[in-house]
Amino acid sequence: EKLVNVHLGKGHMSLPCSFHTREGVRITSLDQLAELARHSEGDREKSCTSQEKAGDTCVAPARELHLFAVPAGRVFMFAPSYVGEIFDLPHVRVASGEPVSLEVLSLSPRVFDVKNFYSRDESAEIVKKA
Repeated sequence: EKLVNVHLGKGHMSLPCSFHTREGVRITSLDQLAELARHSEGDREKSCTSQEKAGDTCVAPARELHLFAVPAGRVFMFAPSYVGEIFDLPHVRVASGEPVSLEVLSLSPRVFDVKNFYSRDESAEIVKKA
């Protein structure tokens, strides 16, 4: 079946939706999706305890790979399940090199605490300029 492009105005075309992981990483190719699936399987093998091993095979449940379809012209929004849930964002790079994550503070309205997005010095500079 052929996918139909969506006209977005001024000569821009897009597929009807884009796909993202629960961490907000946009899937741009089938190869990238396959790599994420392999990585998910690898996480299961690393986390398998001796009680979960049956011979050389881990019988622990695999880490789920959640994909979200985002309609054309819309932006990705995190979909938290509970207060306190943490979204690790290894694909977000900051100058300090620290890992960035979101902690869910409220489901409605959606409120997140963004960890390590900027340093204390940077936050003091923002307050000073406000």
